[in-house]
Amino acid sequence: SGNVTVVELSANLRGVSLNRAAVFPGKGETLYDCWSSALRLVVENGFSMERVVVGIPAVRTFQRTLSFPFTGRRRINQVLPSELEGEIPIPSDESVSDFISFTMDKHGCKGVAVACEKELLREVLKILPAGISPAAIQTDALGLAAASVFGGIRDGGILYCSEGEAIAVGLASGRPVAIRRRRLAGEPTGELNNLVDMTTGLLAEGGELLLACGSLLEPMLAAFNEAGVSRVKTARDWAVFNESDFSVSGEAGQYLPALGLAFRALGRRESRSEERRVGKECRSRWSPYH
Repeated sequence: SGNVTVVELSANLRGVSLNRAAVFPGKGETLYDCWSSALRLVVENGFSMERVVVGIPAVRTFQRTLSFPFTGRRRINQVLPSELEGEIPIPSDESVSDFISFTMDKHGCKGVAVACEKELLREVLKILPAGISPAAIQTDALGLAAASVFGGIRDGGILYCSEGEAIAVGLASGRPVAIRRRRLAGEPTGELNNLVDMTTGLLAEGGELLLACGSLLEPMLAAFNEAGVSRVKTARDWAVFNESDFSVSGEAGQYLPALGLAFRALGRRESRSEERRVGKECRSRWSPYH
């Protein structure tokens, strides 16, 4: 939409607390102009830029489920571009990719490859306000996974609905094990059964489900109840929102992707690389999970 959602967290001996969160509207002729104008508002409103993880919309990335007969990340990264050649609609030399491992054993690993256009990362890096050096650039889908773990979901999943897209993440033992996306076209309520099927396919029996569906929340709650999914909660039930001095405007679920990215930022240090060449800059910043 061109808007930017920001969540600011702080960590202390008592744990993690939510300082504040906001959605800033962007204005401009292009999407990057909108993002740039919104980011200026972020800085003007005094949000901390000390340690930042930038999230880009999952709808602007490509993902493919892959298996490898080995587990070493260095080897996976070596073969990943060739594995994605022809599987995504952009050439490997014009993309940046990484691999998120879901399962690992003596036979190898299985997970999802996430890729995006190198030009997208170039533009994102160009519009960041002066002085901001992101620790990583990730996708909102992985922000959702991190938020789910942060919220205490070990075995279950999350369904997040935004304008034009829905994302479902399955979790087991506190780690993402599957990510599914679905474009929402036409009347969103007509997609309820499809979204229920997509999500329940990721849930272990008896698993807990977190719903963040905005205006679809109430009909989604009814649809999952009819499907026999009883362990359902929403973002408004979370202590991180309830115990904060910050008053959430709108549906709390809209902040979950940014919340997860901010949570991951707490454990990151600023990148040591001061490389100015765009190609290397993109590769060093693009880190969907690790």
